[in-house]
Amino acid sequence: MAKRIVILQEGTTAVPFVPLYEQVGLTVDVWDIGKDGLATAVAKLTTPAHILAPHTHTVAPLLDELDPVAFVTGIVNLITIQNG
Repeated sequence: MAKRIVILQEGTTAVPFVPLYEQVGLTVDVWDIGKDGLATAVAKLTTPAHILAPHTHTVAPLLDELDPVAFVTGIVNLITIQNG
């Protein structure tokens, strides 16, 4: 399991998640980005990322693969890094 997670947010939506991740031993990086910076942020990821609204609906086209649920719904809540 990764020791670090990135939270991609716009605004302050990540606040309740940070202590939860820290309780299980993860270091949390919160990236506050607007929709114009989403593609750049995804390209820079080297660790798993928790995606928060409004990005959950717009990040799917930026990813190489989607699991079946994300493919059908178009909603992504977690990005994992493989071979990277």
